[in-house]
Amino acid sequence: MDVSSEVIWLDREGYSQCDIPKLCFSLVKVPAFIGLAFAFLLAVVAFGTVSALYVMLPEESADITIFVLVGGFFAVSFFPIIAFVLWKSLLILFGSKRLVIDERSLRVITRFGPIWSTVKCRLSKLGGFRIEDPQGQRSQLAIEYSNLMAVQHDGRTVPLLRMFANEIVGQLVDELPQKIEQVTGEFASLGSRAIQAEDLTAELSAPDPFRIQERSEKPIGSGVSIEAEGRGQLIKIPALGLRKSTSRVSAFVCLGFLLCELFVLVLLVPALLAGKVGGQPAAGWFMVAVFTLVVVGMLLYRVDAAIQHGTIRIGRDSLSFRENGLFGKHHEEWKREEIQAVRVEVEEYRTSESVSFDHFIRVEPASESERQWFSHLSKNELEWMVTSIQQHLGLDDVEQ
Repeated sequence: MDVSSEVIWLDREGYSQCDIPKLCFSLVKVPAFIGLAFAFLLAVVAFGTVSALYVMLPEESADITIFVLVGGFFAVSFFPIIAFVLWKSLLILFGSKRLVIDERSLRVITRFGPIWSTVKCRLSKLGGFRIEDPQGQRSQLAIEYSNLMAVQHDGRTVPLLRMFANEIVGQLVDELPQKIEQVTGEFASLGSRAIQAEDLTAELSAPDPFRIQERSEKPIGSGVSIEAEGRGQLIKIPALGLRKSTSRVSAFVCLGFLLCELFVLVLLVPALLAGKVGGQPAAGWFMVAVFTLVVVGMLLYRVDAAIQHGTIRIGRDSLSFRENGLFGKHHEEWKREEIQAVRVEVEEYRTSESVSFDHFIRVEPASESERQWFSHLSKNELEWMVTSIQQHLGLDDVEQ
């Protein structure tokens, strides 16, 4: 590693910090250019509309009121969006990053002139670090860059660096635990708990959904446990709970649907009952019924993901899966001589707007039910479970 790419730490009483060299993958800046173009387009629409009204409307009080209302609408609705997009885009393009460790948190501060943003992870919640290697079948990337994530005890991640040179990410993963132990140790005499470097583990992950790896260590933040049971093993899969099983995006979508359902129940249904809705009442009731069914189905799906739990028993000559959820209990058992392979597989779901992936465990030869076992777990957890099963049963490696 040359001097220009090396991370240099500056230690002070109560904190430690370093400036991150600007060795990031150039394509990471593409969203910033898209953001600038989007902000420019919004500004043109807003300014052009207000200018057109100013030229076209005569100088009368009613028309001036319209001009003020339209201008105010663009100022309230468009300006915050433009400012936010410009802020993020400028930080991506020109921002410099500084990593700071103090008694309570690990922070990455991105700054460009007078603007900045901060990503923070509380040290009391920190379980370790994850290096995300972007290479794989889907991404088709052969680059020496990776992501650095802080992983909390509950499994949630905090992005620290995205697509920075492997040498920088590797140095930080090696040195961060010692720096955190050093800083927190300074406050141990004041009643704070010193975090030991050996308590902060590191793991490698592949974001590419089609890249399945062998994983011998338990993923950070996972609630899955493996216990010895006689000559075999018992893998326990606890329920995730609503908070851990629901991503921020899913939570936002659910909240939006619930607010719409509240509007339907509080405003539309009483209006239908009172006969104050124009048109055919049957169409209104049909809309209420369909929307309510969608919301109920969405909530049931989220509850099922939150309460799913199960076990895997690995015996000397048998393997059994048991999975319990909102929609029933499922159990299946295989003899060792019947099993050809146990692997993590992925199912791709495409719509006109998005692509999603589900990972699950499959035992071959598959049963008639073709069940996708434990699809509510993360890819990392499934890789670890399958690696343990294959090692105990003497099957082939999980690497694909």
